[in-house]
Amino acid sequence: MFTRFYKDLRFLKCQKALTPGRLPCLMKMLFDPTLCICLNYRISQFWSRHKMLFISKFFWALNFFVFHVDLDPRSDLAGGCLFIHPIGIVVGANVRSKGYLKIYQGATLGGSFDNVLEIDGTTVSQPVIGDYTLIGPGAKVLGPLKIISYSIVGANSVVTKSPKVNGLILGSQTIQNHEYLKEFDKWPKH
Repeated sequence: MFTRFYKDLRFLKCQKALTPGRLPCLMKMLFDPTLCICLNYRISQFWSRHKMLFISKFFWALNFFVFHVDLDPRSDLAGGCLFIHPIGIVVGANVRSKGYLKIYQGATLGGSFDNVLEIDGTTVSQPVIGDYTLIGPGAKVLGPLKIISYSIVGANSVVTKSPKVNGLILGSQTIQNHEYLKEFDKWPKH
């Protein structure tokens, strides 16, 4: 729990250092709702794994009612998760991420009914998100699918099938343009 939260903090610090303003980086981090959301999610996830569902649901409810973010404690978001303008974000149970992930407002990551898919030798019913991925505002990533590392899901895109290559994902199309991938140069390295 602490190593993942530390990675969340490191990513937040990296992003806040890039934003202009008069406040020092530490002050920007303390007033950012991402900090509280990540902490509540990590605590909720910890208690869910230890079968203390009442405590887990309490921290889930804090995120849901205070920040209007629905992060299921059964999901497995790796350390380095960042929520930008975090209102209306939904992450379903069993969604997995493998590394740095930036999610914008109104994004939904979840399953599509009872469909299952075999990914990397594991049967999954929810999206598996690769390392260094950006999910744009209002994007919907639905169903058992895999988003490849170094990908950007465009704003208001609805992705229901696994893209074959990384790049800018706009629904069923993927644009392989390395200009889009320059965003990841500003992200921390492992």
